[in-house]
Amino acid sequence: MNLTRRARCWAIGLTMAAGSLMGYGAEQLNFRSSPMTAGKASLSENGYIVSRELGGANFSPELRYPVQLIYRSDSADAGLFGTSWRSPQLESSAIPEKDGVLWTTPWGEKIRFFAKTKDKDALDLYKDAMKGPKPYFSPYSEWEADGKEGNWIFYGKRTLDGWKLAYRDAKLIAITAPSGRKIEFGYYDGRPTAVTQDGKAFLELSYDGNLVKELKINGVAHQLAYASGKLLVLPETVNGKAAELMRARLTAIASTGTAPVQFGYDKDGYLAVVKQDKFVDKIAVEHETEAQRLNYLKAVAEKQKPQRVAVAGRIKADRFFNYRYLSDKPGQLVLTDRVKREAKFDYNAETGIFKTTGFNGLTQ
Repeated sequence: MNLTRRARCWAIGLTMAAGSLMGYGAEQLNFRSSPMTAGKASLSENGYIVSRELGGANFSPELRYPVQLIYRSDSADAGLFGTSWRSPQLESSAIPEKDGVLWTTPWGEKIRFFAKTKDKDALDLYKDAMKGPKPYFSPYSEWEADGKEGNWIFYGKRTLDGWKLAYRDAKLIAITAPSGRKIEFGYYDGRPTAVTQDGKAFLELSYDGNLVKELKINGVAHQLAYASGKLLVLPETVNGKAAELMRARLTAIASTGTAPVQFGYDKDGYLAVVKQDKFVDKIAVEHETEAQRLNYLKAVAEKQKPQRVAVAGRIKADRFFNYRYLSDKPGQLVLTDRVKREAKFDYNAETGIFKTTGFNGLTQ
């Protein structure tokens, strides 16, 4: 894949809703992750997303920092909050690559940076992006970077001029606003323990092993519970085999002053129930067998047109909608609400073209 295609795939689409400017000035960053979804269905991946916001740390106004826990059915990765769950604000990273760095921002966006070159045949877009003083650029973003190995600093430019995010050993250690005010991240044994401003902790984390057991936001405690359960991982190559893994999964969040939120999972390990007090959201999920997945992979390898019966991890229904997919690729689907109205979504992640027909029949 050429440089243009690679950069576009990472920087178009997911940037449309995340990391945007907001509030009371062009300098204000929005640290809230807003993945592109139709209902819960991801428009960029074959999966679904469930997000819980626990609260926001009361730093100075330009540095107000939300804390979200986000479940992704397409991910089997294990992090601070168990398998398939992560907090973008607390698990941001800067991972070096052969020709640059992959930045996973605190708002969940992935931006790939490349070393600047003096290629006379480079696109005008690239030449413009390479005009900044830093040695690494990203063509479709308002950021540039400097660093090596796991130590990086990302600098805002144009409307984001003055913002600076610093990483050490691939982990976020500081965010500095154009005003000069900053928040700092403390770690112990590679795990975040506190986020502070001027020496005062507004976010505090404690652990049971490698998992967060308590998170305090402005002093308000959130207790997290986990249980081990089966996770089915299907093969990704024609010679692969399915694996059943036992993984820690988030099962409850108990926050001071509110009813606890409980999470249940189905036989293959997908999130299937979200409950809080009298509210119950049951999630029906598509499943594939090992044989179905291998037949699909074989058809792709033999350059045949695959016929997929189902795509593991896609949502079929929840409390609010039924989901009907128009392709085995992500981005094309129809939602039907509980009064039988339909809304259609058509998103192309490579071009960034996004068309919708709403429940009111209007097309955008």
